[in-house]
Amino acid sequence: MSKRKRLAALVMVLCLLAAAALCVLAVRELHERQASVNYYASLMSQVYLPTIVPTPDTPTTAMPTETVAPTATAIVVTETTFAATLSAVPATEATPTATLSACPTAEATLTATLSGTPEPSAAPSSTKAPTESPTSTVAVTPTNSPAPVVTETAPATGSMPPAPIATSTGTLTAASPVPAASPTITMQPTAVPTATPTQAPSPVPRTSQLDFKALSQLMPDIVGWIVCPGTNINYPIVQGEDNDFYLSHLPDGTANASGSIMLDVANAGDWSDQLSILHGHFMRSGEMFGSLDDFADPAYAAEHAVMQLYTPQGDYTVELLAACTVDGAKLGYMPNFEDDASLERFLAKLTGRSAYKTAYESTRNDQLLLLSTCAYSFVNARFMVLGRLIPQ
Repeated sequence: MSKRKRLAALVMVLCLLAAAALCVLAVRELHERQASVNYYASLMSQVYLPTIVPTPDTPTTAMPTETVAPTATAIVVTETTFAATLSAVPATEATPTATLSACPTAEATLTATLSGTPEPSAAPSSTKAPTESPTSTVAVTPTNSPAPVVTETAPATGSMPPAPIATSTGTLTAASPVPAASPTITMQPTAVPTATPTQAPSPVPRTSQLDFKALSQLMPDIVGWIVCPGTNINYPIVQGEDNDFYLSHLPDGTANASGSIMLDVANAGDWSDQLSILHGHFMRSGEMFGSLDDFADPAYAAEHAVMQLYTPQGDYTVELLAACTVDGAKLGYMPNFEDDASLERFLAKLTGRSAYKTAYESTRNDQLLLLSTCAYSFVNARFMVLGRLIPQ
């Protein structure tokens, strides 16, 4: 065999080996992709995600709360609010009745108790305080006369005079009216309230609609969940000890080239930074952040301008601000900005390149979310979507 033929055979063998290697890689990629799809499908079957995502354009109308002011009660005491009632005989038309207490001794005592009953009045907004009724005690001395006469104190002014009551031994005759003593009103000094320092109400702890305690049993490093309605972005967010492990591992730690959506290691896991950064692979199949570059279309971005971020510390609505391709090496990633000027420069780099425009003015108190994936238009290209976090 000539040297040329041997060289051609060697090239053919190398080509076959290369083709076989490519086939192996393709099969492996397909297998891992299918494993990733099955994993997330299985995970979604175990996780309840709310289907309603509130938009920032829909204001929440709070129901008005009625405040009932305390009604001041006026107490009016008059002399004409007493009506004499003699309780021994039932009255039909406010007729006074008398109570006779017989004593077994020779010197019997007749006690007549007059109790005041207020007459109904049509006067509004006045509350009549009950007062003690005048009580008179009339002593009766028995005699040989068959018709003893008993006198009693007449009721107070403004009431009906008692009618004579016939008994088997005689008639009880009402005596002449005795003027009732005017009630004495004692003015109590009004206590002056002293100002007491009030403590500021403690903030109500925010909670999530997802059960992260249960999710942490499946994914120990889970710190959140990102959802963009109408797209395939619906993934848990993990944070590792570095930015490399979850590039090639699923959230449960299984090795897989699809990797996971991960929070940058420089970020605080409680989402307290000014800028939280999410990384995800750009998969040709569209999984992970493979559809993120669709936000370069202004119409698509406007249609999907709201995302949902679930975290153990509370849920957020993500309002889209910009979407564009930038140089990741020059942009840099910083969880917090030194001053307002550095924040403005960062926003200008993204909003200036973004085809999607929004009327947004940045403030120092805003929290931002940045979704980043690989792009291939130039070296170190990154496609990024920037949003603002609105606590729910």
